[in-house]
Amino acid sequence: MTEMVYDPDQLEDMRRLIDAPNSDNFDVLAYIRFTLAPLARSDRAEAARERGHSGYENEMRAFPDYVLQTYDSHGIDELAPRKIADFLRIQYGAHLVVALRRETGLKTVTCQSPRRDQV
Repeated sequence: MTEMVYDPDQLEDMRRLIDAPNSDNFDVLAYIRFTLAPLARSDRAEAARERGHSGYENEMRAFPDYVLQTYDSHGIDELAPRKIADFLRIQYGAHLVVALRRETGLKTVTCQSPRRDQV
């Protein structure tokens, strides 16, 4: 079986062709392969909120809400591994480092952005 690789411009062209400007690559490819109606990021985020919050206290809901809001507004690329440290630092700052130290017992926690040559 031959692996197909689409570059970002091709995926963006496909997104326009199927009239799914607020959908992710998954939805574009699912439409092409299985003729599944694409979901907008906002619909996917809302469905995740409805399924994922039962049993959590309000404070614990803040993080998944922030992740889903970021996904809804900017897409999945903002949550890419190369950006996740910045994402966490923006939302939680030093509080994240303190919490990680407390939870893991580590004396130091490194949470730094990748170097430019790694991006």
